[in-house]
Amino acid sequence: MLTDFSLKSISLKQHAQLLSALISPPLRIRLRNFNGDTIAEYTELTDGEQITATSNREEHYGFQENIDVVSHLGEKHGSVEISIMQSDKRVKAAFKRACEAVVNQINQEYQLNAELNAMAIELAERYEELNLIYNTRSNTLPGFVNKKFTNIRESLNKLVINCKEHLNVRESILLLPDKNIILESSTTNNEGSDIPQTTPELRQSIYQWIVNKRHSFLVNKVEDLPDSRIKLEKNCKILACPVFEGDDYLSGMVMVVNPVKDNHFTNSDRNLLEIIALNITKLLLKSYDPLTGLMNRETFKRQLKRTIRNKEPSKREDHLLWIKINQLNYFMDTLGHIATDQLIRKIGKLLNAQKNEVITIATPNKGDFALLLENTSLEKAKKIADRIYASINKSMFIWRGQSMRVSSCISVNQIDRDEKNVDTILVESEIAGDTLSKTGLQGVRVYYRNDRELLQRKDATFWVTRVQNALRDNRFQLYCQTIAPLKKN
Repeated sequence: MLTDFSLKSISLKQHAQLLSALISPPLRIRLRNFNGDTIAEYTELTDGEQITATSNREEHYGFQENIDVVSHLGEKHGSVEISIMQSDKRVKAAFKRACEAVVNQINQEYQLNAELNAMAIELAERYEELNLIYNTRSNTLPGFVNKKFTNIRESLNKLVINCKEHLNVRESILLLPDKNIILESSTTNNEGSDIPQTTPELRQSIYQWIVNKRHSFLVNKVEDLPDSRIKLEKNCKILACPVFEGDDYLSGMVMVVNPVKDNHFTNSDRNLLEIIALNITKLLLKSYDPLTGLMNRETFKRQLKRTIRNKEPSKREDHLLWIKINQLNYFMDTLGHIATDQLIRKIGKLLNAQKNEVITIATPNKGDFALLLENTSLEKAKKIADRIYASINKSMFIWRGQSMRVSSCISVNQIDRDEKNVDTILVESEIAGDTLSKTGLQGVRVYYRNDRELLQRKDATFWVTRVQNALRDNRFQLYCQTIAPLKKN
């Protein structure tokens, strides 16, 4: 129900002047609130004297009409009392019609004021949403002063906290299963009884629904559940949106939860959560390959740098596996880039299924895969490589009715405890993978830094790069040249 302020905003003088044009004054208009208290009064006398405040002077009025002020839903918010001095019964019918016309105008003014008031409240409540959308379109991530970050997990965690604050919810959750990322931010109180607790089973069932439907999930009541397999707790309301990477890769969901006593989630809330999901996508695309969902080269380098920094030379071994798909150029030449992308995506999913707590997987180059095995012996690293090799080589790639076997080769590279340069480690591993691939060999091979074949390949790569740079920078110098005649004799 609207307050007296909305009723007081009505201009009684304007309506009294309209009434005096229809019925001769003296006349009086009183505006009463829902409880019957007079909140405004306007009196117009025969001599033009006007009294706008509540008057202590009482006159004898002949006719009086009381008409309710109602909303468009029929709810009573107050009433208008109109009185005139005349008591001639011949003017009574005209007076009643005039009162109805005036009150109709008062009702219209009241409705307009109420709508404007509601719009102002809605805009105030959605200021954060509008600001967030503006920032997103300006490529500004909300909550971040500096776009440069070194830890994707910390950045995502801050965004999850911002999500809870922007939407004013009790719990916000980010679920990225392929990346082993589950982040949440929740509000607690002293009682704790009205705080909804979502179980891992509930989160997984909602995520599976989103994977299948590929759009948002919104439930305010248990009766509105779109799938009977989702067991929603009776004390909570849930809104969840998918998080995409690239055009088609669904990598997870962002979800917010409120207790049942709080306001329902609305389409505005859904729009805001989708904007937040878009910002999560922006963060992920800075750190992960959009084709496979695996770490990109820069993120992998940061992870490798942390591994080197935390390495205890005398107590642990770390290894880097470099995987090459042998027929990649063949697929590109014969089937095109769409089929090649599908193959790379398929291998990425296959590798991600092999992941455990000691494996970090990345896509440093298109078609290449790198696996970081921390605190892993050479024997165990070789077994992991053998298992991955067997898994890739027994898989079949089917494209438009054609079935083709995939082959690969894997180099196992020990990370030198004395090497601190991440680029050197990556280049040596990449050269090892290229060497194995270009020799036409399949299978798994262990490379060491003093490997003769690897050193030759590294030297050749070094000279190719040096010659190309010298040609580009015009650093060749002519020392001698044979002078020979154009014709014999």
